[in-house]
Amino acid sequence: MKLAQLKYSFLTIACFTALYLFGTSLEVNDPKNPPVSTINGDFTNKTLGFQRIYVIYQQDELSSKSNFEAIAALLDISATFIKQTTVPQATVLKQIKRYVASTPQIAELDTHARIYAQMVRDNIESALILDSNIDVELDLKERLASALSDVDLYDIIFVGHSYADPAEPQAKDTLTILAQTNQTTDPSQLMQRMWTKRKFSSQQPRVFRTTFPKGIFAYAINGRTARRLHRRFPLWLTRVNEDFEFILADVAMVGMNSTLGFQKILVLNMPHRHERRRNMNALARVHNLDLTYAKTVNRDEANVEAINNGYLINGTHLACYLSHLSLYRRIIAENIQTALIFEDDVDMEWDLKQRHKQIMDEVQLEYQNDWDMLYLGHCTSDINEPQQAGTDVELYEAEYPMCLHAYAVTLECAKRLLVLLEERLKTVGKDIDLILAVGTQFGAITVLGASPPYVVQVGRQELTSDISLLSEGDTAQRLFHSTLFHLGYRNIDPRTLPKYIQVP
Repeated sequence: MKLAQLKYSFLTIACFTALYLFGTSLEVNDPKNPPVSTINGDFTNKTLGFQRIYVIYQQDELSSKSNFEAIAALLDISATFIKQTTVPQATVLKQIKRYVASTPQIAELDTHARIYAQMVRDNIESALILDSNIDVELDLKERLASALSDVDLYDIIFVGHSYADPAEPQAKDTLTILAQTNQTTDPSQLMQRMWTKRKFSSQQPRVFRTTFPKGIFAYAINGRTARRLHRRFPLWLTRVNEDFEFILADVAMVGMNSTLGFQKILVLNMPHRHERRRNMNALARVHNLDLTYAKTVNRDEANVEAINNGYLINGTHLACYLSHLSLYRRIIAENIQTALIFEDDVDMEWDLKQRHKQIMDEVQLEYQNDWDMLYLGHCTSDINEPQQAGTDVELYEAEYPMCLHAYAVTLECAKRLLVLLEERLKTVGKDIDLILAVGTQFGAITVLGASPPYVVQVGRQELTSDISLLSEGDTAQRLFHSTLFHLGYRNIDPRTLPKYIQVP
């Protein structure tokens, strides 16, 4: 057996031991394009439960195509063969369309782009895309049925991968074994799986949510994600100089997830604040976000509530308090497992999703589901915050987080917060973020933070506040590459601003 064939044999054995699943909590707010179950559940059929199977082959490696045809005949699989774009063809594309990637990269990208175009043209809602130069388990159909029988919604499923994933079951044990075996601490060597050291063939396949998928020789994609990739590929090819597997890894984790890995994004906004709604819609377009707007409580409504219920705060501070409470009630009523909450005066780093991916990787690795709140942005320094000098984002466990313009909350935490905060309205006359900060300090909730923040408040000089006056200090914070400034929606370059709010 050739070395290349042997390599893929090892990888494919592994792929059906630990399948990648991404996007189980995908939430779509577009009623014209709702999420659908794209696996029909019949993994014994000729397309392994998907609507179509595409197999990519190279013209100069017809033996691999013949090998896969033999596999297909043995396992009763029906596939559509796609000839890979050649390097000479990619050279022409590079010249005509001004692509920036290398010609081998363009050849690979263009091949997958043609498959997505076919899916769009033929209205294919699910497809399994394979390299012809692979080997598979003889009980492939049974393994797929075991792993994917309960999977309904997804963006991409990596059924083959070439490196270990921090979220993969027993990944830490594997890294320890490899460190002892190789006597090395090099991360690239530690992460590379030595498949022959493990008895994968005797293990049942398992599905888990990936934090960094790697390898594109065997993956499934749904129609909605294929349509999005199809629309974006022409622009990406003029800007991105990366291998397709790296691009798809970013896409799989957060790049195509319109809710940043949470079940829903909720945005507090008053209908008459048109400038703020314009900014949020612009952020959503640039970063491909699905935003669900929720009306905030206004000052007059809050004052009525204060009088009727004996609350110890009133006015705009109470309006903010009650607006966040209303979202917690909604999260509970709709059984939203995780929600990301934005206030409507935020700006975001241009590389929002890359930064967010780093944070979510660390959350998954260190905390899994054992967290209550995650602050993507905060407005004051925290005693536990990393004191890094560079721009790289880091995760930390917050001691006293302040400001609620960008944070995620779990369903169970929302239930606890609702009880706590409703009681505090009548006993403590403090703003909601102060009460939450105290609760964090005393260990009532587990709160994580990102440093430096990558979602910040625009500030009162540019957007008047409903809560505080400019004389009380500006809320504007630094961004390294502001999205709104880049779009021309801000007059102040956030690179010139302080990291946290300045109080007179």
